[in-house]
Amino acid sequence: MASFLESVVVHWLLALGLMSAALFGAVCLYAVDALRRKRRYLAAVVVLVLVAGSFTWPGIWLVSAASGVIVVLQATCYLYFSARSLVRRRVTPPTPTDGLPSVTVIVAARDEAAVIDTTLRALDAVDYPPESFEVVVIDDGSSDDTYALAAAVQQRARHRMRIQHYGSSGGKARRLNEVTDQVGSDLLLFLDADHQVEPDLVRRMVALFGGKPDVGCVQVASSPRNVDQNILTKLAAMAHLFPCHASHRGKSVAMFVGSGGMVRRSALREIGGFRPDMLVEDLEMSYRLYRAGYRVVYEDSLRTRDLAADSFRSFFVQRHRWMSGLWQAMAHHRYETEARVPLGLVRAYYVQFSLDGIGALCLCALMMYFALAVLGLITFPATAIITYALVSYVISFSVGCLRGRQPSKLLYLPLAAVYIVAYAIPASWALVDRFLLAKPLTWVKTERRVAPIEEMRGS
Repeated sequence: MASFLESVVVHWLLALGLMSAALFGAVCLYAVDALRRKRRYLAAVVVLVLVAGSFTWPGIWLVSAASGVIVVLQATCYLYFSARSLVRRRVTPPTPTDGLPSVTVIVAARDEAAVIDTTLRALDAVDYPPESFEVVVIDDGSSDDTYALAAAVQQRARHRMRIQHYGSSGGKARRLNEVTDQVGSDLLLFLDADHQVEPDLVRRMVALFGGKPDVGCVQVASSPRNVDQNILTKLAAMAHLFPCHASHRGKSVAMFVGSGGMVRRSALREIGGFRPDMLVEDLEMSYRLYRAGYRVVYEDSLRTRDLAADSFRSFFVQRHRWMSGLWQAMAHHRYETEARVPLGLVRAYYVQFSLDGIGALCLCALMMYFALAVLGLITFPATAIITYALVSYVISFSVGCLRGRQPSKLLYLPLAAVYIVAYAIPASWALVDRFLLAKPLTWVKTERRVAPIEEMRGS
């Protein structure tokens, strides 16, 4: 029995290693072809020489050592954060009834006709005093029926609802700044157009601000509502469970990730709002909140429900933008030191979070070498590192399933390493585009499609 299980694991890793080899082959061809078209022939030759050198014995040792260090550090971080998550008691925020501050929910939308109706209807069902609650929809130059559908909900809404319509797109960060300057609410809840909320979410988020003037933002977890649509949405469910209920929960500091974040309006104005030049304007803004002396509180007992990318193109575009933006923000804040609070821990978590894609790439490199060693083509010195990394990921994912109260998702464990390979694809392209080809950072919309109702099961 033991030999059978060992054989299964070896063949599973062999398949993953061959997938990783195909990934690196594809990204190498992409880089060389792009350099050739730019007539940077010397750079293309250097890339080919480096790739060839990585399969020599010194190259294998060098790449394995460098990748192994990054993989071990990331895996150890995940184990540490997961252990902290396990010992932290789950506390469901109370539902306050008196002294409620005013809240404005801001939904940024551009060509979101597929999802805007259900999102706004869920918001109109929120249990909050109507005189202290409003919804603002930003229609940023949509070319579909987004405005008409939002207007239809507005006509029969019980809460105040306003649609800020723009004839052309001005960019998400710029539009958010314009709208936040117009509203007078104490707290602002930002939502993407596909994120639905429970009726008690706003009250419970507001409770986390009570009597704590240093809390600048409250961020809640998210969970896909189209989990059973296809293999990609199952992988997305894993991607939510692991960080939302294991990794993020175990950190001493948190980050605003755009949707599902409630921000103190006075704090947002103090730091100058969102930066239009940042690809991930939400996460970059959270760093400036810390610099100004505020905290970001993360609460995984509360959640929004979104639509996971259900096609590889959407998955690729979304992750490519996230990783490019994370690296841009990390580089921007690398040398900033003036702040009212010590930034060492914040910066450390920020870097660790931003290097997830690099860690996935490094693990893929090790699995590729392992596969070649199984085939008898090379000698590979770092099998133990792969074992340690995969075991740590399995443990962390299991913690996420248990803390997220979704033990049935443990059945997805065999897909964990598959997700790592899938995650490494946009990471590798982002690295080439950002640092080798120096392509300009551009925002690309993630296309969303709605699955049939019977597939929209709660997760």
